Amino acid sequence: MAVVKANAYGHGLEATARILEPLDEVDALAVSAFREATVLRDHGVRKAILILGPTASNHYSRAAAEGLSLTIHQPRQIDELAGYAHKASAEALSVHLKVDTGLHRLGFAPDEIPGLLADLAHLQPVVEVSGLYSHFHSADVEDLASAKAQLQCFGELVTDLTRWGRRPPLCHIANSAATLRMPEAHIDMVRVGGALYGLSPNHEHCRLPKTIQPVLSWHTEVVQVHEVCAGTALGYGLCWQARRPSRIAVLPVGYTDGLPRTVPGVVLVRDQTVPLVGTRSMNMAFVDITDIDNPPVQPGERITLIGSDRTNALYCSRIADLEGTIEYEVTARIPESDRILRALAGDAAA
Repeated sequence: MAVVKANAYGHGLEATARILEPLDEVDALAVSAFREATVLRDHGVRKAILILGPTASNHYSRAAAEGLSLTIHQPRQIDELAGYAHKASAEALSVHLKVDTGLHRLGFAPDEIPGLLADLAHLQPVVEVSGLYSHFHSADVEDLASAKAQLQCFGELVTDLTRWGRRPPLCHIANSAATLRMPEAHIDMVRVGGALYGLSPNHEHCRLPKTIQPVLSWHTEVVQVHEVCAGTALGYGLCWQARRPSRIAVLPVGYTDGLPRTVPGVVLVRDQTVPLVGTRSMNMAFVDITDIDNPPVQPGERITLIGSDRTNALYCSRIADLEGTIEYEVTARIPESDRILRALAGDAAA
């Protein structure tokens, strides 16, 4: 199962789905919201889709008509499913039950699942329990003890359900990290998210194989260059001052485009790493290009925010280190926006 939630981790939902749709290795897609699933259907994606987040009951009819699977994670939804099943015109609706094995986000306690499955059995064939799943909280850290405890909890539940003849067809718990590090957690299916895009779940303890590379590059260009004297302050709050006579390039990207407003950052200019300086504006950012000359940087020159330049590369792992975050956030915060042109490699606009 390929996870394409959050606009495919910032890579573009429709474009990513277009690549994944014909692949035999991908049996299904996962999104976080009903709207994401309907966007995929509207763009002709026919693969199975699981909605990982909550879905309002007024969407059940369309979900059934579109062949979407819903996550059921709280008691209220059981009552809503019963109401749906008793409608004369109700179409068959696929659901996966979410089990809370320790993340304490969404899901039922493991000991609730057998009774819920018995209740839902009375709603067949209108409500079909197609899957049972849980989610790891620490499969990417150095010590896998807690992840193994979660797996044991989930595995014991699956074993009991099998013995009682109530096991759903698809049981799954492995995220990207567990797919890489815990083959015993693969069960019926794995849910690959960040690793699908070449992002390491944890670049200290859970790196991707070298054969898997980041797929996203993000570029912009210089719109203006300023020569400033030593001591000149710039940007909102005047929080950065030039320590020497400096050349400052202005870029047409800011926090509305996914750049953090104040944390340290770098970009690539002519294959060299240079710092972002000052506070990022909503639509603009400053870069110190003083050390790049022969000839000096001019408006219109390309800037690499993420990805490869000539022989150098600025990967999300380095950006995440500078910002004190994870690689997934670096790309997932890039919005779906008319300001950002997305193109697949090989396209004319790429």
